Amino acid sequence: MTDFKDSTRSAAEDPRKDPETTETIPSADASEEIMLAFLVEKLKGSHHHTQFILSRAKTREEWCETMDRMIDEYGANMTIAERDRLIDWLIAR
Repeated sequence: MTDFKDSTRSAAEDPRKDPETTETIPSADASEEIMLAFLVEKLKGSHHHTQFILSRAKTREEWCETMDRMIDEYGANMTIAERDRLIDWLIAR
């Protein structure tokens, strides 16, 4: 299991962060449509559908653990900054 402290590291602290990709991260005030498109982009190659993910009610810690596992074990194509933005949006929904 991922340590919560490690799961909440910032994008600046994580070696997987690619500064060139952070420009594609939607802003905090992005519309639902933009965030859904961002989620779909990040799910490419995943067996999960958007509705499956949106139907989950998880805490920040649970989302961090889930997304870290997707990145570390399954090779999800997202930076920590992108992960953090998606988690913020999923929790705020």
